[in-house]
Amino acid sequence: MAPPGMYIVYGIGIFLAFLSKEFFPHPATWLPVALPPQDRYTSSSLAVNNDNCKLIYGAEGCEDVAVDKLTGEVYMGCGSVEGRMSFFPPQNHHKVRPKFKQMPMQDSVVLFDPQTEQLKTLELRGYHDREDFILHGMNVFYPPDKPDTRIIFFVNHQRGSSIISVFKYTTGTDYLEFLHDIRSPYIVTPNAVVAVSETSFYITNDHKYRKGTWRAIEDTMGPFLWANIVFCEFSYSTNHPKCSIKNKNYFSYANGILLVDGGKKLVVTDTRLAKLSVFSVDPLTHNLDLELAVSVHASMDNISELPSGDILVAAFPNGASIWPKIEAPFNEDVVSESMALLFKKNESFAIPHVVFWDDGHQMSVMTSASYDVKSGKLIGGGVCAPGVFVCNLDKSVFGL
Repeated sequence: MAPPGMYIVYGIGIFLAFLSKEFFPHPATWLPVALPPQDRYTSSSLAVNNDNCKLIYGAEGCEDVAVDKLTGEVYMGCGSVEGRMSFFPPQNHHKVRPKFKQMPMQDSVVLFDPQTEQLKTLELRGYHDREDFILHGMNVFYPPDKPDTRIIFFVNHQRGSSIISVFKYTTGTDYLEFLHDIRSPYIVTPNAVVAVSETSFYITNDHKYRKGTWRAIEDTMGPFLWANIVFCEFSYSTNHPKCSIKNKNYFSYANGILLVDGGKKLVVTDTRLAKLSVFSVDPLTHNLDLELAVSVHASMDNISELPSGDILVAAFPNGASIWPKIEAPFNEDVVSESMALLFKKNESFAIPHVVFWDDGHQMSVMTSASYDVKSGKLIGGGVCAPGVFVCNLDKSVFGL
C-alpha cells in the first residue's frame, strides 16, 4: 500500500494532467483498456499450436529476438532475470546491486542456431569494460552492398540515460564490433528501435518519464497519451544526432515498431491501449501519416516480419497478469498467458489471427516471437523467461 502522502501526489498529478489536456484519450481508445481481462481475449481457445514446444536453457531474459532473413540464425538480446529485478528502467527498477557499483552492468547478445538449437554468446569488441549494456529492443539492418554484414541497433538502458548502441556483425564470426552510441534528449524511454539506414532509425518512447514520481503516476494512472515515436539521424564522426518527434499525443505505451512493405509503412503496437497502428512513411521527411488503427483487445509487444511480408506480433491475452509475473519471475504458480498474432499484408494488417497460444505454464510473458522458415520453428523470447522458447510449427500455419 502506498504511503498516505503518495495519494496527495497522485491527486496533484491527475489535476495537472487534466490541465495538460493529455489525460484522456479519444473515447474509442478507452474500450480495450476498460474491458475486464476475461473479455480482452482475441480467441476463446487456451491452447493453439503449443503441443510441440520447449524451453532451451543457456540464455535468459531475452526480451527481443530477430531471425536473420538470409541465414536463419537468431539474434537475441538477453540479460539476467535476477538482475532485472534490481535494475531495469523499463520496469522502473533502478537499484544497482553492490557488486556493480564500481563496474559496468552488461547483458549478452546471443546467437541461436535453430537447426542445431545451439547457443553462442557473441563477444562485444570495443565495448567491454566501457559502459553499461542493458538490453531491451533491437533491430537488424542489412547493408545492400555488403551481403555478409549486419548493422544491429540495440536499445541500451544505461544508468545515467537510455541510448541506442550500434554494432557491426559479420556472419560466421563470434563477435560484434562496436560502432557508435547515440544519445539525445529525445531518447528518453526507448522500448524498440527500427533502422531506416546504417545511420538513421525510429524508436518508440513508451513513457514520458524514465523514473521518479511522475513515472509512478504514469504507471499507475491514466492512460496518458505521453508516449511517442522519434526519428534520429546520426554520423559516426560526431556525437550530435538530429532527432525529432514524428508522432505524439496518440500512444499511451508505444512498444514494438517495424518498417514493412520495403520501408513504406511503419507498424507500431500500443501495449496499454491494445492497439496496432499502421503509418505511411514519407521517404524524404520521415514524417508519419496514420493509415489504420486496429483494436486487438490484447496487449501487444514486439513485431517481426515473415518472408511473405506478413507480420507476427507477440501478445498478452490477459494484460492484468503481465506485471504480477514480471515482479515474481521465479514463482511457478504465477503465470501470464502468451500469444502470437499474425497480421496479413493482403488484409492491410487489419485482422489479427491467433497462431500460437499458451496458458503461461510453458511460456509466460512472451515479449517477442519470430519464425524461421528453414527450420520450421517459432522462437520466442521473454523478459523474465529462464530460457529461449522454441516450438516446431509447420509453415502452413503462417500461410507460407
